[in-house]
Amino acid sequence: MHQNSKWLILVFCSCLFLFLTRYIGAFSFLLVGMLSIWFFLKKNYPSALRLFLVTVILVILASLYLYYNYLQTGFVVGVKRIALNEESFNIFFNHLITGLTNELFIYQKHYFKVRIGYTFLVLVAIQVLIMALLIFEIGKTKTLINFKEDSGSILWGTIGLAYLAILVVLRWFSPSFPFDYRLLSPFTLCLFTAVLQFFGQPFRAGLYAGMYKYIIILFSVSLLVSLPKTYLLKSFQGLFS
Repeated sequence: MHQNSKWLILVFCSCLFLFLTRYIGAFSFLLVGMLSIWFFLKKNYPSALRLFLVTVILVILASLYLYYNYLQTGFVVGVKRIALNEESFNIFFNHLITGLTNELFIYQKHYFKVRIGYTFLVLVAIQVLIMALLIFEIGKTKTLINFKEDSGSILWGTIGLAYLAILVVLRWFSPSFPFDYRLLSPFTLCLFTAVLQFFGQPFRAGLYAGMYKYIIILFSVSLLVSLPKTYLLKSFQGLFS
């Protein structure tokens, strides 16, 4: 019971901190509520009730916080939102795809407003080729997903996709923020965590043995591209001047 109480306090404080850091952190309330439903379906009623109460308290505190903002400023979020220009569905979809492309393409960002350079195309080709090789190796396995062993990966992937879906809906109804790394990074963090847990399962040791070289190449190229090479070279030369 004492250990459960410690975890409940940790979950409560974490969710409240996420909300106070950014309002999109209220998404975590939904996760706690979903977890409560999951325990209820598993007939673990005490845990389901505790998580449900945590969810209710979080929602009440967040509502009071937003209401206080409204009383003090006249705006629920505390300031007037500066909306972007009205967008058509095509423009909205283009912003979404651009943001996701920059999040999932680990080598170099490109906003498709200028001519695409040869360096960018070469880096895209390298990542696509490596990803194709990884998918080919995965395709050799007899069982792609073990729902029992991969429950952690499935959970992280579901959280990431749910976050992205909620973010897209909020962005559609309130076009006051761009699809950039600040808001998309929680999605990619969950996605990459799910992938790492997927490959990190002990029963996939043979699969990882055939793939690790591609993963090393993928991130080695990323490191070489991302390093401030000119600055490092000047700093190195300065050591001998």
